[in-house]
Amino acid sequence: MKYLLTIYLLQVGNLYQTIQDYYLSGNDAIMKSNYDEAIDKYMNILDFGYESSDLYYNLGNAYYKNDNIGKSIWAYSKSLMLNPRDSDVKYNLSIAKARVIDQIELPKNLVLIEMYRDLRMYLITSEWFLLCSILTVVTCLIHLMLSAKILIANTFDKIKIFLIVLNLFAHFIGFDSYLSNSYANSAVIVENFVDVFSEPRIDNDKPLFRINEGTVVGVSNSQNNWSEISLIDGKKGWVKDGSILFLK
Repeated sequence: MKYLLTIYLLQVGNLYQTIQDYYLSGNDAIMKSNYDEAIDKYMNILDFGYESSDLYYNLGNAYYKNDNIGKSIWAYSKSLMLNPRDSDVKYNLSIAKARVIDQIELPKNLVLIEMYRDLRMYLITSEWFLLCSILTVVTCLIHLMLSAKILIANTFDKIKIFLIVLNLFAHFIGFDSYLSNSYANSAVIVENFVDVFSEPRIDNDKPLFRINEGTVVGVSNSQNNWSEISLIDGKKGWVKDGSILFLK
């Protein structure tokens, strides 16, 4: 048993060292403007199943410097999903999106809806549920101390009610974030001038429209290496899987 544990720990240690070597080599390649090499090193890390906000951020920088706008938007978006409060990632993502050709105008939402979306995206799902747990523990402690008459009833009764309401609101946002991440599939177009077809085949079928690199699309179905996509303006159609990279 100890022998097997030792082998396992050595394997984990070797894997960590390998990942660290790839990461440092990728960073060094970017400093030397060897962007293809940097991309290769970072992608090797992802192939091991490891991901982090910093890794995707550096990968996005390498793609952007290499004029792969669609893939840079994909990498920056993945980075932001892991660390939604990183201002550097937000800034670079906005710069990359500004280079998307024929951008689709987003429909204007109500101010309250925008504020709610910004609030929901401020924390990742696990952080929202961690906040819920903390609020629950604090509320229970206050309730116990009120029951034991350790705290002043009038003041802390109001605080307890406030915490209960805040906890319910945090739970609502947490579940909304979970459902949004679990059931909403999206992807980024990573090739330019991608033809979108009415069916998952080409044959002699004329494309419905063309879509440009860097556009974020919803994905509702997959079939025979094709994916059915939808745009925010309501357009739908099928594209080859090689022309998109999934965000979630």
